[in-house]
Amino acid sequence: MIWVLQGRMTRSGTLFSPYTGTPYKPNIECEPLRCDAFDFGPLLANAVAQEQSHAEDHEPADDLEPADDGDIDEEYPPFEPPEAIDDVYSPPPSPPPHDPPQDLDDAPERAPPPPERAPPPSAKRARTAFDGDIDEEHPLFDPLDAIDDIYPPPPLAPPHDPLQDLDDVPERAPPPPPKRAHTAFDDMCAGKKPLKMSRSHTTLDATRLPATHGGYAARVESADETWGSKKRRSLPELLGLGFQLVRWNGYDSRPIVDVFGRIIAVLVGQPRSASWDADVASAYQHISAEGAAAAFPHDLRKHRRGGFVAQNVGIYYGQGAKFPTRLRTGMYEPMLDRLLGNPAVARMATFASAAFAWWAPRLHQYYREHANKLHDHYPHLRRNFLRSVFSCAAFNFGPSIWTFRHRDILNAPFGWCAVQSGGEFDATQGGHLVLWDLKLVIEFPAGALMLLPSATIAHSNIPVAPGQTRISFMQYTAGGLMRFVDNGFRTDAEVEAEDPEEFARLAALKDTRWEMGLKLLSTVDDILESLPDAE
Repeated sequence: MIWVLQGRMTRSGTLFSPYTGTPYKPNIECEPLRCDAFDFGPLLANAVAQEQSHAEDHEPADDLEPADDGDIDEEYPPFEPPEAIDDVYSPPPSPPPHDPPQDLDDAPERAPPPPERAPPPSAKRARTAFDGDIDEEHPLFDPLDAIDDIYPPPPLAPPHDPLQDLDDVPERAPPPPPKRAHTAFDDMCAGKKPLKMSRSHTTLDATRLPATHGGYAARVESADETWGSKKRRSLPELLGLGFQLVRWNGYDSRPIVDVFGRIIAVLVGQPRSASWDADVASAYQHISAEGAAAAFPHDLRKHRRGGFVAQNVGIYYGQGAKFPTRLRTGMYEPMLDRLLGNPAVARMATFASAAFAWWAPRLHQYYREHANKLHDHYPHLRRNFLRSVFSCAAFNFGPSIWTFRHRDILNAPFGWCAVQSGGEFDATQGGHLVLWDLKLVIEFPAGALMLLPSATIAHSNIPVAPGQTRISFMQYTAGGLMRFVDNGFRTDAEVEAEDPEEFARLAALKDTRWEMGLKLLSTVDDILESLPDAE
């Protein structure tokens, strides 16, 4: 089901909108429009109860042996689109859909399988042991006392002093409960059309998405998932496989809900503002320039998500660590600090957190409470951005990044990450976000924001057209850090040794944590009912 939410203009010219920051209660007109073409399709993983008694806080090694059971990606084998597809959409010149990315051609060739199962010569290639995997979306938790326009910032400024130029982000006192104020996504709704809501039905059930026993992290990918999805896909090919193309202008918000009405992801959009456009362009230029000056070694471009450099920065916990710490970024630390201190980047980060608070207030509050507890316990841990609830950020450097199908398993299954893109590309030709479990291919223009549960919904990108450029900026928080906070700032092993009764209590909660996470998600009715009354 997809709802299209816009602003509503009164006869007097007053704009009522979720993005103006002014208390309001719009006159909602719900006209369900059945879109039978929207088939979110079967889920790639059906077992919520894929139990792991000891969930790991790191991702599986990228040098796993691929399964030798036929052609990779059996669920979505290489597909030659029918000619009719080209009549509707004319793709840019590109390599064949199942031709592996050219920048990974230096991978060693794998020995061929037995003769009776030998594939065509071009159907397989060797898998690389990507030993430079950088978790592009998931190291750790960034505490903060103030988030978005809902919460006033704390008196202590961050070391890199972000958000100095964001004069158009006004401070707002919190409203009295139970009503809540709505964040001013800058001037996002200026010039919007009257409110309309449309919906189309899907069979997706969020409870069937994969999670580990305990619910703090998504289920670790199997070898088939890890290697069975590393293919370049074109738009005509995906449409031929039954995917639904979602055309999006990158401005109007479109929440995606499952069969039970839960908002599981949001095409948020971006402000309609010349200053926003200028900041997005500035952020893109700074990220591109810093990436070019860094002269990254070639091996940083090899990991299971794709052939591009990703640098993560923020608070980290995992891989046997006893306590959280900021990621060690070595020689790239000054560069990343400059990017974190860039006002344009900080504005994008603030906007993403504000959107998160509006579309999933309970989930946002869950993130905020855990972040505040962590910050109180470890006040020396510096957060990335003054007014963002996320603990970590990832800068995915160009010049034209796109990803393989993957899941970011370190995030909590019910958690969201924020994805924003930049660059100079035609969003109708490339850069689409592919949501595999929903069978959606979404146009994703530069500057736009999307919120999605990247740990449980498999996703990828379509390459941009030749000669065009694209980078992306992400924010996220790892579920392992939430577990560390809930354990009283201890590892599972420490809790078991120090307090067996508490360990047993926490273990009993693991069976219901996934259901707890679902309750943190909102429905469209929840959002509308929470709006303050207009005066």
